[in-house]
Amino acid sequence: MGATYHVICRGNNRAAVFHAPEDYAAYLDIVHACQIEIPFAIHHYCLLTNHVHLCIQPDDDMQLPGIMQRINQRYSLYHKERYGFVGHLWQCRYRRFLAADDAYLLTCGIYIELNPVRAGIVEDPTAYRWSSARYYLAGEYDRLITPSPAFLALGNSAEERIIAYRALTDMWIRRPVDKKAAKKFFKNGAPGHHPLLAA
Repeated sequence: MGATYHVICRGNNRAAVFHAPEDYAAYLDIVHACQIEIPFAIHHYCLLTNHVHLCIQPDDDMQLPGIMQRINQRYSLYHKERYGFVGHLWQCRYRRFLAADDAYLLTCGIYIELNPVRAGIVEDPTAYRWSSARYYLAGEYDRLITPSPAFLALGNSAEERIIAYRALTDMWIRRPVDKKAAKKFFKNGAPGHHPLLAA
């Protein structure tokens, strides 16, 4: 397997790319279809109104541009057909950050799944339908997900892992995240910039 990346795709000018539940479902269907065509692992994901987070591990690092191009182009075509949209849907190709180790990967996964909580959409991440939170926090099947190595290392059984993951997630919910520290952390993974070090 290749390296793991935290990939972010934003709508052009931060405009909405999802307008209805059917849009979120269509995007996930596209990701799943692409997984069948070019095998790759999704460890975590979260779809929000105007952007997408994917924690993705291709079989080969060289495949990532092709995978993301395929996903973004197919969703753009879907969006244009459904809404008569003209122009660029996505702000740019995508941004990617290397998940260099298990500590980064674990932090990244929880951070991704807490996006709807930080945005004030839900209080509990499992209440948000369009993320991988239900897989990790409630043991709910998700066809897109390959469990991350960092998650698997949290315990010897599925129950132990879920309990440990929920404890870490709850800690993040109770403690505010320093946005500047989080940005630096996800840019270079420096321990001194850990987003949990907020005052």
